[in-house]
Amino acid sequence: MNRAILTKIVLTHMLLFASIVSAHEEKHEEHGHHDAHEKEEEHAGHRHHDAHEHGRASLNILLDDKTVNVELATPALNVLGFEHAPKTDEQEAKVREAGQVLSRYDSVLTFPGAKCTQSDSYMELPFDEHDFDDEHAHDEKDSHSDYYVTYSVTCDRADKLKQIEVQLFKQFPGFENIDIQWASNSSSGSLTATSGQNKFNLE
Repeated sequence: MNRAILTKIVLTHMLLFASIVSAHEEKHEEHGHHDAHEKEEEHAGHRHHDAHEHGRASLNILLDDKTVNVELATPALNVLGFEHAPKTDEQEAKVREAGQVLSRYDSVLTFPGAKCTQSDSYMELPFDEHDFDDEHAHDEKDSHSDYYVTYSVTCDRADKLKQIEVQLFKQFPGFENIDIQWASNSSSGSLTATSGQNKFNLE
């Protein structure tokens, strides 16, 4: 694909972050309404990777001046080893631990040689804690479940970052392939990272 076209596609996709998160938070205020929950799932399905493939995830990265915006979409199986609502204390603990790990951008990726701090994040969980003891949720969630996470990271000259290292393979053994698209003001690229090839240059 022509580089200019790819840059435009990725930039457009990443710049939707703010509106997506804002819309989702408004829906969250209506948490008790079933209809709102169904609409929320419908919208979520559009922004998660089109093919729910176990072992595979998508990672989009936008570098702009001092800010790096990151978007991760992955089947819950890659993170938890299961996709249903937790049925045991051990599974509940695993869900909570995964949430803590994914709340930090540097559990997903790092920028070797750069000084960066996380300024914001948002996480859409595959299920809520009220599902833990809900027998109906166990049945409903036996189908596909996903994590959707975004991060805003502030770095010294983010637009000059040279390399990215994907950390997800170290955190969760369920990941096999991560499809990455990245773009800056001057260039863009795409690749598939694996546990054996988890570093790539931004050039």
